[in-house]
Amino acid sequence: MDAWELGSLYESLQRTTQRFGDRPAYAVPPMPSRAYHPDGVEYTWEQTLTEVDAWKQRYQAAGYGPGHRVAILFQQRPEFIFHFFALNALGCSAVPINPDYRHDELVYQLDHSESCLALAIDERIDEIRAAMEEVSRPAPVLSF
Repeated sequence: MDAWELGSLYESLQRTTQRFGDRPAYAVPPMPSRAYHPDGVEYTWEQTLTEVDAWKQRYQAAGYGPGHRVAILFQQRPEFIFHFFALNALGCSAVPINPDYRHDELVYQLDHSESCLALAIDERIDEIRAAMEEVSRPAPVLSF
């Protein structure tokens, strides 16, 4: 099978789930001082595909598809993967935002990428909204 026959990332996720469905896919070890999943969390491939499909349906129902770019500021959270694969399944591009970026860098990335939607964790939502107000084509910003 050559690279073109492998299909999309989403199709790769489907194949992996068929083969290893009940095995761990992503794990976050416990760390009480961490702002997210302080008790840790683990997702099997099956759980990952279920989450991805749920987000895929939401994005599709909202009208997102080929050519759309969605900026995502989730830091290191495993939920990024759910959105990344869901967007990929619809032909959208995920635009990961470096969590170290500050205002001017956020404005540049959002403007340059022409993102039509931005997702951010609650702690950074105000910063993303402020940056989005300065781009040439402002887009919705949603809190995660």
